[in-house]
Amino acid sequence: MEWHEALGFDDNPLLLEPLKTEYLMRGRDEEGKELLYRIASGHMTVIEGVDGSGRTMMLKHAIDNFKGKGRVVYVNAENLDEKLNVADLIDRRPKGMILLMDNVHLLSRENMIRIKYFYDEDRIASVVFTTLDYDKVNFTDAIRDRVGRNVIRLSKKVDEDAAQQILKDRFGRKKPLDQATIKKAYKQADTTKDFLMKVEHACRDEAENA
Repeated sequence: MEWHEALGFDDNPLLLEPLKTEYLMRGRDEEGKELLYRIASGHMTVIEGVDGSGRTMMLKHAIDNFKGKGRVVYVNAENLDEKLNVADLIDRRPKGMILLMDNVHLLSRENMIRIKYFYDEDRIASVVFTTLDYDKVNFTDAIRDRVGRNVIRLSKKVDEDAAQQILKDRFGRKKPLDQATIKKAYKQADTTKDFLMKVEHACRDEAENA
């Protein structure tokens, strides 16, 4: 029997996939609003944050708000073939699309040049890049100039109240863990994702010791 069944849940409420964006945006309201504004204003924007801080979740938030009619294209540079020409992806899309480029630090410089060209030609209305560290990305000077101050830096984890609310969203009225255990998990966690994983491990221990 799985731990969540032992604790009275039909499914695992802490699964990170599929993500419910409205839950994981807890504590990121201001960053989320800023991102939507930057996209609507036609900017090139960078989201910076360590793994587990919510970079990809922010892109999911953008997709939820701008999806429809092929307007949004999400590309994870981590999964791209080194020989891929980004132009091949853009050519198939209507003018005025929104490009969401995850893990841009893994994108070739040649493809960055192509993205800048399509942006300047108004084939792309807005671009959002995510990365671990903006200063270390091998961006061209032209792209850095277009990004300007449009850099959204995510803290490693949301504040404790927001983290507690995420658990309430997921667990509902059931409380498989006491507050002391949850607080300990938050204190020890490096990121929001790490917090959820530590809570899951604590739930598993609770079920095994029941």
